[in-house]
Amino acid sequence: MEDPLQRLVQSFNALKRYCTTPSGSANHWIFGLCHCRFISSGLGLLVLVVHPPDQQSSFYTIEYPAPHILALATPPYDFRKQADFVWPYLLHTFCKNVPSFAPWTWSTLSPEAAEGFERRLRKHGVRASLCQVGVTSPEEFQEWDKGRIKVLEQLEHPRLGDITRCHGCGVSQTASFSMPPPFLSCARCLQAVYHSNACRVNDWKRHESNCMVPLGDRTRCHGCGLTPQESPSEPFVSCCRCLQAVYHSHECQDNHWNRHEPNCMVPLGDRTRCHGCGLTPQQSSSQLFVACGRCTQAVYHSSRCQNMHWRRHQQHCFPPPPPPTTTPPPTHGHGRGAHTDPDVRATMETSNETRQVLPDIPASEEEPSSSRSVVKNLRQNLKALDELQRLNRIAAKDSLNNLQRQSTPGVSEVLPDIPDREEELSALRSIVKNMDQDLKALDELQRRNRISAKDQLNNLQRQFTMRVSTLASSVNKMDKNLQKFEDRGGRLASRESRLAQLEAQ
Repeated sequence: MEDPLQRLVQSFNALKRYCTTPSGSANHWIFGLCHCRFISSGLGLLVLVVHPPDQQSSFYTIEYPAPHILALATPPYDFRKQADFVWPYLLHTFCKNVPSFAPWTWSTLSPEAAEGFERRLRKHGVRASLCQVGVTSPEEFQEWDKGRIKVLEQLEHPRLGDITRCHGCGVSQTASFSMPPPFLSCARCLQAVYHSNACRVNDWKRHESNCMVPLGDRTRCHGCGLTPQESPSEPFVSCCRCLQAVYHSHECQDNHWNRHEPNCMVPLGDRTRCHGCGLTPQQSSSQLFVACGRCTQAVYHSSRCQNMHWRRHQQHCFPPPPPPTTTPPPTHGHGRGAHTDPDVRATMETSNETRQVLPDIPASEEEPSSSRSVVKNLRQNLKALDELQRLNRIAAKDSLNNLQRQSTPGVSEVLPDIPDREEELSALRSIVKNMDQDLKALDELQRRNRISAKDQLNNLQRQFTMRVSTLASSVNKMDKNLQKFEDRGGRLASRESRLAQLEAQ
């Protein structure tokens, strides 16, 4: 029977190893051992691995440890025993929690611990490049401590759906004396419980970001959590796109939209509504919906809706798998349709699939370039087929002449059948021709879009210039009127002074 530790070391040695992470930062990790407190089981141990540049952390928790195991993370540290106990959990953390790759370099919190881990890793057959463990600098220790605090906050706080403990202070129902069970539930999500209203108020800032009514629950308002009995007499309003969220008023729906938008999507395969805005064919001006050319699972009532929804849809847009073939294609023999070259057969299958479902047309120009490369490859394959057919004709003609010279009366030779690929070649030429036409239509559409955009920009510039000139003329008129008013005011002032002089005389 295979040793579990040996199997763990083999899995760790099989991990790929890169000098940088997918984000481009150095593939350097810091690991260490510390205490953590679980609300359910009390004090435990935490094997924590932190990647400082990305603040990414992975950990392995050990609940209900024995007292001598718990003492490994208590000063004074016995680093030899700590390394003997922790190294399997360290490898398990990378094999299970950190995806796809092993560390390029790693370090721990003290020189004695680094020496103990190096000795253990070499003893159990870890590859030599990973048996070198460094010592963290003070700056790296601060980053590891930040990751420790973050993970401890996650572990020490009850998770959503745990109704056995108060989510504000962690007290269990059996230990709650301030209020008898059952606990108070959050009115919106019903996933967090509290033993008092004060705990619920104090925990709201942390809980607000995770407080949401599950999609598909039509018994409560997704904005405020009210039920139809608690809300006013108006009926609930459904989200017009996903139909999974309901609200007791449009005001509640508008306030909740920023949180609901990332999860609001029409299910793939639903061809009764536009996946961009949720309109049905009866509600939209266009009765004919356009399907996504790649996955054919999303439909839209206009190209504008499709272009606006592409950024969200591209994460779920995958071409459908090819239908299973009932009869395998022939791999030997001669005759019409018998292709002995697997590359030629694969090229024809790819070209037929490409002709059946044209690629989607997003706002970028990446897919037209891929279509042009497909057409270029098809042309090269056609040239290769033409050359192969020409060589076959020459070889057949030579063999026929030899047989005619060597034939004797009464002896008949059975000439080999010459494969005829004219039908396949004509089909490939028609496919290339159709794809050329599609590419020309696409180029023409892009050219018209550029021209229309340029015309719109020119019109906007002209309108802006006209409005500026109109405003300038209005300002000039206002200046002239103001000058006239000032002149009239001066005249009135002079007349009043004269009248005052006359009255004085």
